[in-house]
Amino acid sequence: MDEGKRVLNFLIWLAFVILIIFIEGVLVMFLWNWVVVKSMKAPVCKITFWPAIGLVVLTNLLFNDSVKIYNNFESGTLSTFVN
Repeated sequence: MDEGKRVLNFLIWLAFVILIIFIEGVLVMFLWNWVVVKSMKAPVCKITFWPAIGLVVLTNLLFNDSVKIYNNFESGTLSTFVN
């Protein structure tokens, strides 16, 4: 029974992660198509779901590491990165 409960918990967790990724992608897609396309005078293309997911991944890669390094710099523990 314990193994079945772990599998069920994993499947619920996996469904939750997929749902969060889907919601992030749809939000980025709608915000890009609503804000960026309408506010730029130059021709900017609308994006679909998969490029929106790529944009979410790209921004996480670019900005999550820089925030960690900045916080370590502020707390004085940057020496662990400089060794």
